Amino acid sequence: MQAPTALEMKMKSALIGSIVHSVSFGEVEIINNGMIVYSNTGKIEQLLDLDKTPLDKTTLAQYKSVKDYTGKLIMPGFVDAHCHAPQYVFSGTGMDLPLLAWLEKYTFPCEARFADEQFARVA
Repeated sequence: MQAPTALEMKMKSALIGSIVHSVSFGEVEIINNGMIVYSNTGKIEQLLDLDKTPLDKTTLAQYKSVKDYTGKLIMPGFVDAHCHAPQYVFSGTGMDLPLLAWLEKYTFPCEARFADEQFARVA
């Protein structure tokens, strides 16, 4: 990957800390001394292992913002932080499944049960 220009760096922000992220489904990587570079829209653009690619203070100063969370975990990712009312019945179930499999196995069958008014009242 090519190093960003000074102008590109001024449009990006960074977080420094211990990064735990998913490389692929079922594979996690831990970078004890890492940096995440992200755009002004929040898109992660670069992930650096600062033990392998150390940066000096002059380079860090070129970013729009650098927040140092050394000693803390940073866990970027798409996190489902909401729940539709009918899904409350099975909250926390099937988190090991991809979205479509989870919908087919848990959501659609459970939501169909809400046609029964007694089930809906209890739920």
